[in-house]
Amino acid sequence: MDWQTLNFKLHKEQSNRPGEVICKLAADDHAHAIVVGARGVSVRSRKSHGSVSIHIPVQ
Repeated sequence: MDWQTLNFKLHKEQSNRPGEVICKLAADDHAHAIVVGARGVSVRSRKSHGSVSIHIPVQ
């Protein structure tokens, strides 16, 4: 992949549901991929404290 032709957008939004906002923006822009990171916490911790990556569907 030629990183000089990589298309991206920055978006700032106040929301208590960042996962939903990310998915909506990706759908609106017909994104091919969403890349998110994780801090290496356990599945139990992600579910109890919340995690943006849980809200991003995997296909």
